[in-house]
Amino acid sequence: METKNILMGIFLIGILGIFAYSQFSMPKIQQYKIDVPFNLNEEAKLASSDKPTDVELTIYQVEPSYYYYAAANGFDINNGLALIKEMRTANLPGGLAKFQMKGTAQYLDSTSLHLKDLTDGSTQVLEQNYQYDLVSNQKLMENYIGKEIEVVTSDGKGGKEIVKGTLLSFSDGIVLKTASGVSSLKDFEKVNYPSLPEGLITSPTVEWLLSNSKAGEHKLQASYLATGLNWHADYVAIANADDSNLDITGWVSIKNNGGATFENAKLKLIAGDINLVKAASQPKYYERALGGAMDYAAPTPQFAEESLFEYHLYSLQRPATLKNNEDKQITLFDSKGTPVQKQLVYEGDGTKVKVKLLFDNSKKNNLGMPMPKGKVRVYKADSGGQLQFVGEDQIDHTPEDEKIRLFLGNAFDVVAEKKQTSQKELGICASQSTYSVELRNHKKESVEVLVLQNAYGEAEITNENFKSTKESSSEFSWKIPVSASGSATLTYTLEQRYC
Repeated sequence: METKNILMGIFLIGILGIFAYSQFSMPKIQQYKIDVPFNLNEEAKLASSDKPTDVELTIYQVEPSYYYYAAANGFDINNGLALIKEMRTANLPGGLAKFQMKGTAQYLDSTSLHLKDLTDGSTQVLEQNYQYDLVSNQKLMENYIGKEIEVVTSDGKGGKEIVKGTLLSFSDGIVLKTASGVSSLKDFEKVNYPSLPEGLITSPTVEWLLSNSKAGEHKLQASYLATGLNWHADYVAIANADDSNLDITGWVSIKNNGGATFENAKLKLIAGDINLVKAASQPKYYERALGGAMDYAAPTPQFAEESLFEYHLYSLQRPATLKNNEDKQITLFDSKGTPVQKQLVYEGDGTKVKVKLLFDNSKKNNLGMPMPKGKVRVYKADSGGQLQFVGEDQIDHTPEDEKIRLFLGNAFDVVAEKKQTSQKELGICASQSTYSVELRNHKKESVEVLVLQNAYGEAEITNENFKSTKESSSEFSWKIPVSASGSATLTYTLEQRYC
């Protein structure tokens, strides 16, 4: 008996030790208790909003790589990206409520949805659903397979006949099971359905399940990202008679293929290269009607510009309505008399001499606003005063006080011919080359041609008949005057060391 008691005591001590170890040494499982102001079993009451009372659109410039992002997220492959903020009002009941927000952009990213109750900060979002199964003839037919419909046809005598029956098929006409048998109808005028099938909607709808403690009218702010909206910049430049000045008008072109109209929206545009994980056809551009040389007062700037993170934000200072499937153009700025330098540039490739315009994006040049990337189209008046198109180029995002160089085309009357007249190896990692560049000017006035030479490694010009400028460690340049109907020849020797 004594041995039995000792064993029992050892057993109890072991049990107590295991319990103590579990309390102090084993990880504890955290339990969460959620207090909800409603009965989880009650039926949620419905509240809805058909359209916003206020809209703010922030539209981003998106590169073609965003196609992959759109396709990966199940969107219709559409241009662009926008952050949309909508103010909605709805009468919410106390407790559980289903809040339906209708009339959203069609191609929204449901994972980016966010709802904030500005009336009651304690409102909780329990669930959200994006419903985009829009009603169509195809969808109606699919939902009425096996159900009764009415088909209106011609009776062959100039009158109408209504055929009632159960829809069996609609792939090749309509096949109905009627009281008298089976009817196949190919020529019919319309189909009548008893009602709209459950689940089909007439516009994209977001539905939130909310817990709400205050019954009454609530102000709700919804925000989400959506594809289908994009913008880009275009510029129209008018050169004066001697190509020394440009009048430049900047335009923003906004494309709305988002599946919704945004009325009196606060419009903001973001310029910059924004990264999108896994990430348009170019929007149609606007060209001002060009009948002749223009003389008009510069309008008051419509956009306020500011830095945002490492981008630039342009805010339109008035409301704007963007209709669905609409392109809208708005003036970004309008500058007069920007000093410009025309350059004839020979880069050593073939016989073509390029024509370029060079200017500074600075306030002293009547510019100075950070210029979003876009296409610049240049025009000049002919002898009759009519503006003619003389070339275009694409610029990248250009900050204030940076240079802009536009390549407009190749000179017609100025040609160049480059020859290598000698080549010598200076050891195993150096060389010496001599070149001649003949420039021929067929114009009736003298010109100046900028000749460029690229180099590699450690390079220097050891002999030349015109003075060179070292533009960088890998580029030399010469400014060569060429008389009217004349020619000029540049000769130089280039030494390069590679090691």
